[in-house]
Amino acid sequence: MKNELNFDKQSLKKFPPITDSWRNIRSLSFFTNELTELPDELFSLTDLETLNLGDNMIKQVSEKIGTLKKLKMLDLGHNELKELPPSIGELALDQFLYLSDNNFARFPDGITKLQSLRYLNLTDNEIQSIPDSIDEMRSLVELRLYNNQISSLPENIGRLGNLRELYLMNNEITSLPLSIGKLHQLRIFDLRNNKISSLPESIGELKKLLYLDLRGNDIKELPDSLLQLPTVQKIDLRWNIHLSLPSWIGELTSRGCLVYS
Repeated sequence: MKNELNFDKQSLKKFPPITDSWRNIRSLSFFTNELTELPDELFSLTDLETLNLGDNMIKQVSEKIGTLKKLKMLDLGHNELKELPPSIGELALDQFLYLSDNNFARFPDGITKLQSLRYLNLTDNEIQSIPDSIDEMRSLVELRLYNNQISSLPENIGRLGNLRELYLMNNEITSLPLSIGKLHQLRIFDLRNNKISSLPESIGELKKLLYLDLRGNDIKELPDSLLQLPTVQKIDLRWNIHLSLPSWIGELTSRGCLVYS
């Protein structure tokens, strides 16, 4: 028996019977089927490290998912989930959690307990806020929360010291916390199509930032601290119709930074 099983794109409406021959598999994929529920027997496969259930019609996940203690990667994207059981936080996920395109109206309980997780995708939901406990996810390298209804960022987001990529486009964000400048590893910061009117001076403390996308906001002026970004290669300011460019913008471009306005 191989260590992986793949049932992708087979138009399955139900799980096939889980037999003893499945007990030692490490990777299981049912990507792009028509599953609506998960059998309890699935959660007896305690050697699983990768589980792909993306692009189905799953509406609920059992509390028993917490028994999959070896799971490193979990894909539940493109389903019909409104919530996850708190036991999701008991998993050892350290690589990848994909929850895009579901029906989450709030940040799912338990996720912030995943202190070893590196990649989190919760895009294309209806999430309105990020919990203060986000600071527990200190291993995060990439966080994708675009296409939601988020109006603000918690001050604690500045404690995500390993974060390199932060995608927040197409939300309702009006301002950034001062702590944003503490994301010292941040390379990519995408804030396009929000409602931001000003930026904190602390944004100039993002010393490793390469790309800053501010398109489609309501920014009227830029903080002088942007000139202190030593590695920035591109700043996109288009479609901020009230923005007046400062005189020092030419200094940025002379250093090789592409500034689109």
